[in-house]
Amino acid sequence: MTAEALIPAIEATDLRRSYDGGFEAVRGISLSVARGEIFALLGTNGAGKTSTVELLEGLAAPTGGTARVLGHDPYRERSAVRPRIGVMLQEGGFPSDLTVTETVRMWAGCTSGARPAGEALDAVGLTDREKVRIKQLSGGERRRLDLALALLGRPEVLFLDEPTTGLDAEGRRDTWELVRELRAQGTTVLLTTHYLEEAETLADRLAIMHRGRTVLSGTPAEVTAAQPARIRFALPADVSAARLPLHLKAAADGDRVEIRTHALQNDLTALLGWARDQDVRLDGLDARSASLEEAFLDIASRTEDAPPPEGDRDPMSAPTTTGTRRPPLAPTPTGTGRPSTTHTRLAALGRAELTLLGRNRNNLFVAAAMPLLMVFLLRSSLGNVDETTLGISPAAATLVGGTGMILLLVVHMSLVSSLVARREELVLKRLRTGEATDTEILVGAALPATVIALAQCAVLGIGGVTLLGVGAPARPDLLLLGLATAIVLLAGLAALTTTFTRTVESAGLTTLPLFLLSSFGSGLFVPRDALPGLAADLAQLLPLSGAMEFVRAGWLGTAHAGSLLGAALNTVAWGVLTGWAVRRWFRWEPRR
Repeated sequence: MTAEALIPAIEATDLRRSYDGGFEAVRGISLSVARGEIFALLGTNGAGKTSTVELLEGLAAPTGGTARVLGHDPYRERSAVRPRIGVMLQEGGFPSDLTVTETVRMWAGCTSGARPAGEALDAVGLTDREKVRIKQLSGGERRRLDLALALLGRPEVLFLDEPTTGLDAEGRRDTWELVRELRAQGTTVLLTTHYLEEAETLADRLAIMHRGRTVLSGTPAEVTAAQPARIRFALPADVSAARLPLHLKAAADGDRVEIRTHALQNDLTALLGWARDQDVRLDGLDARSASLEEAFLDIASRTEDAPPPEGDRDPMSAPTTTGTRRPPLAPTPTGTGRPSTTHTRLAALGRAELTLLGRNRNNLFVAAAMPLLMVFLLRSSLGNVDETTLGISPAAATLVGGTGMILLLVVHMSLVSSLVARREELVLKRLRTGEATDTEILVGAALPATVIALAQCAVLGIGGVTLLGVGAPARPDLLLLGLATAIVLLAGLAALTTTFTRTVESAGLTTLPLFLLSSFGSGLFVPRDALPGLAADLAQLLPLSGAMEFVRAGWLGTAHAGSLLGAALNTVAWGVLTGWAVRRWFRWEPRR
């Protein structure tokens, strides 16, 4: 046995997690899950189950204590842990316009050694739904798709958060069978559930949480051992419960009697002997040994002290049927075994984003028409402006200004809306459970805006040359450098802007300040040199000033070395500042 095999698959010591506002959802959890074990985490609503599991999955850093998965810190050593685990969130978080197969293929591209898509869908009974878009799936079907993605990489450790919510009885038992197959193949499973039968059926060990703490743990038998057994029956109307043997400690409610005992066999024998000797009929006699339900209800009856964060409330999901059970997972790897790399992950995310882009035909039409419309609008508005005022010809100002407008509208404003929508739909959170890095996820999300912006700039340039008589770019290298730096910088600013943008509807308001400042101060239409003294100095500090200086120099070839050096310093400074701010403040999931 190797030294690694002796390390628990999951280990937490005094784990704590607090949310904004001071609410402490996890208050010193300690647990250990052995390799190849199924461990169930139970608890009342708001007990902290999901908050705890998210710490173990590495989706958040603990406020205190330590977490280890396969011997690594799941948050700080994400790259070492993610290829070896599978995660099923409490809610799916899938792009609604992708089909089932497209979603699985996207995830496979971000997963090392992924199973074939067909095998994963077979295992959860979704083969006949492979061409259906996510938004057309029922709640239960989405849960099964989430499970398929969690299994895609043949995980050593599998986290299942409410895996059977929304499934009917048949679907629930099919999922149980699948979990047992995984354990037989050596997979460690940690699951949260509200179904006590599920925990009793599957779990080797379990823990019950209450108000952020573990209050009871052990095997199902050990947890229930502390609870009394129960004997219930009804006495005839003319027989009083006071006639029962005193040692039975019976409690009566009308003609109904309940006896709670830790010696079920002895007390039941005594009761039946008494009934025989007294010739008393015990109607509705029901004797039950201690159960997990009794333990859970005893804990649930304790007083709650604080409202739970939204992540620990029950999700609403419509039940669904599963149909015919599909073949089980192959016990041996049948996939390509290809590791996930930055290239494969970006390709998978980019392909999915471009697929979504291609399905929104109305937006594609607007995007295609906007550059030409901008040529005519800007040309008509700038046509009567004196060239002395602009510093360049109206036609050139139209071209340079139009380029800046496209970048602001498409890369910044539309990307803010897109990122906020993905955040609120939990798509970003879902992507973080895989192997893609945070940077890769954001780059993938920005790809459609980048493609549209570059295409529009190309159309604008062709229109400027053919319709306005502007010459070809004097310095194509500087033009491309300006476009590239502007796109990267505006994408970063878009990510940062989402931090204080709560809804898609409010995105227009939060993006307006940068749009106005850049339009009138970053050299879009009027060169900075043509602005009054103080205004020109302040304009050099604006985020887009450096990039637009490169764009202007690329088209006109008029910039000197000093201005280009200043543009480079501006761009680098804003890039570093924006990157740091995004890493510190970007929000990957909705506010709680």
